[in-house]
Amino acid sequence: CRSCDEASLCAYQQTRERKAGPGSHYRAGEGGYTGYNPDACIFDSDIDIEDTYASVIRYDGTTMATFSVNFSSPFEQFRVVFNGTRGRLEYGYAFGKEGSYDGAGKALVHYPLFSQKPPEVIPVVQRAGGHGGADPAMLEDIFTDIAQNTCRASSKDGAYAVALGEAMWRSPKEHRPIRMDELLKEWY
Repeated sequence: CRSCDEASLCAYQQTRERKAGPGSHYRAGEGGYTGYNPDACIFDSDIDIEDTYASVIRYDGTTMATFSVNFSSPFEQFRVVFNGTRGRLEYGYAFGKEGSYDGAGKALVHYPLFSQKPPEVIPVVQRAGGHGGADPAMLEDIFTDIAQNTCRASSKDGAYAVALGEAMWRSPKEHRPIRMDELLKEWY
């Protein structure tokens, strides 16, 4: 954006510059080991991915999930919601001051199903480190003694995760639902 002749006319670039204070991840060249370059133009004609994806995922049995991602939005946030037989569990977080989750990211909220009880606020332990403390927790989990770790994903779990992403990418292009076993047959 900084070398673009249109930068002074681009509302997207102007918003990024306002956010880019000292130490901001919006500054070019501060990608660290990830190589992330926030100075790339989102309107570049070489970009060939969709900005928004939405999926409905049906598992064997009765479980369903919905997933939506927007790669360019007014502010960065995430929200996770589980609806089940015991009610609704929510967690959300917005990065920076712009988000609608003011004060969020510090607790899960459980809304009991068909209950007169008030929502239960479940505190979330805050840890230092990247991605809200998730990076050091993940590294600790990966490099901890395997015998102590009973939650480790298998290679099959990894294959299903990759297949799900592939299905989400293929489905709109092929105008049909994509089955996991169909994709995994291609790989195994």
